[in-house]
Amino acid sequence: ALTTNGKDPRFSNAHQRSQAVTEIRMRVATLQATISNTLFNMLKAGPKVQEAVLDWIANILRLNLERRKMQFDPVKVSSLGFFVNMGAVMVTLSMPYILSKKDRISTVNPRFLLGKSRVDYNLCTRLHTTTLDLKQLALRLEEEQEDRDYDVDKDEEDNEEDEETAGDSADAHHQQQQEEKAGEE
Repeated sequence: ALTTNGKDPRFSNAHQRSQAVTEIRMRVATLQATISNTLFNMLKAGPKVQEAVLDWIANILRLNLERRKMQFDPVKVSSLGFFVNMGAVMVTLSMPYILSKKDRISTVNPRFLLGKSRVDYNLCTRLHTTTLDLKQLALRLEEEQEDRDYDVDKDEEDNEEDEETAGDSADAHHQQQQEEKAGEE
């Protein structure tokens, strides 16, 4: 619908609208970066804080299971804006793994979703998997992690013994040099 002067009134302030949209995007990006930095610092603060943050994220997902339905009650779930921001924050937190040139897969705990009842697998659809299969998988992963932890502890002990042996050898060599020097005098 054009006016008598030939201009569409919806676009009369297009430049102002563009500036407003740009400003909103910048504020949202700043908010997402601030939340990402806060969560990143909390995850690095220590095991207790890290567990609390991970439990919080798991609770967010658990409390919003209703959202996966075709028609959900918007009063029972978090807003779309919350999930857009949460998704952006999660992507930002995962960037060190995505962009790393090092192999960081070994730092990912495969048992995260299996422990502490963070995820209720009874609500999930599985192909050819029973609850018993999942419990067996959790036990196997736990045993493998214990084996890896034992191997790491054993390697550390071996390294300490090697250092002690090397130290003893150096002391014996030094003592032998002192004795030779004393014999020459």
